[in-house]
Amino acid sequence: CFRNEICDCLKKHFIHALGETRVPANDVTLWHHSYSTASLFKTCLASLVFNKPSANQINRTKWRLLGVCWNGLSFIQKARKIGDIKSRTDIITELKKSVRKRMEMDYPLGNSVYEDVNGLFFTFPDISESEAIAKEICSSEILPIIQKETANEIWSFFTLCVASRSLTKIAGEIRRRDNYLKMPKMSPV
Repeated sequence: CFRNEICDCLKKHFIHALGETRVPANDVTLWHHSYSTASLFKTCLASLVFNKPSANQINRTKWRLLGVCWNGLSFIQKARKIGDIKSRTDIITELKKSVRKRMEMDYPLGNSVYEDVNGLFFTFPDISESEAIAKEICSSEILPIIQKETANEIWSFFTLCVASRSLTKIAGEIRRRDNYLKMPKMSPV
């Protein structure tokens, strides 16, 4: 609750200020700039805890993106009435809140940096055990949440991109996710 109160209080004020005043970057609010910086910093701290790097390695920290994906649009389109559409939309909203809470607070490795009706993407540290940790968290913690909240009606899957020094890989990860959504259902991890 404390974290949410602080974020809400800061967002209320920071959303109206520019994060950068120089053109062409002056379309980013201070809230969005601060949140993305904090997300990367949180991931760097997690990386430092796991890796214990030397001083010259700290300047070369890399990040990954962990995608928690599902076909939410298809889930909503299965509804027949307006009330059903609203109910399924609310289920997706609550699902995203539950997944975000688990990933941002219970396993503080990163923050949600992108979300839509088809899932969320989180910053994730580039550590030697990245794949094993991501697989364990997704299969034992996130998958049961998705199955429970959607009565096992949503097929979910998880992605972990290669390490990078920037988050520009997110466009490619969204395309990759959208291509997976077109495939027949398979293993979630």
